[in-house]
Amino acid sequence: MVLLLLLPASGLPGCRGSTPGVEPPAPGPGPRSYAADQVYTVEVWGAQAPDTVVTFLAARPRSIVLRHGPPDNTVFAELDIPAGALAPPAGADRVSLTVRPVPGVYGLTIESEASLTAPVTLTFKYPVHFAAPSDSRARYATDVLFEQALVVALAERGGDRFQTLRSARPASDNLQAMISKLGRYQLVAPR
Repeated sequence: MVLLLLLPASGLPGCRGSTPGVEPPAPGPGPRSYAADQVYTVEVWGAQAPDTVVTFLAARPRSIVLRHGPPDNTVFAELDIPAGALAPPAGADRVSLTVRPVPGVYGLTIESEASLTAPVTLTFKYPVHFAAPSDSRARYATDVLFEQALVVALAERGGDRFQTLRSARPASDNLQAMISKLGRYQLVAPR
């Protein structure tokens, strides 16, 4: 049995930002563009998180939590969508969002018939299923050093290039970025 939690986000006193409980990423290194052969991608092992399609009212905030499959059902990624961040097609009040994990790596593809009109928070969570590529030892002596170099990146031109995003660590084994377009996102580290 695969668990998928859909939680309506509700306003909490004292929270900053448009999505409760989520702080925007702290300023870090500026975004860079890399050719695919200039980055290492984080490998994932264990039961794959399933594809999912979620339909909800565009005027309401939504959190979508994707979990790895059994036996552990650990969180793979979370999307926090502020109210109105997705503009539905003309005349509609609901939007559908399709989220597909990328097989074998910490990555996912986000698609919708709606257009993204405000940033969405994407958080990858990798406490259990994280695996540094074996050839990453050429640059990073340990998994810890490799993990410290990770950023969230948008795959462009069919995965030939990666545009890194300002990324933050809201908790141990979590990497978060604000995304402003639909597409494929992955965890990468420079070679």
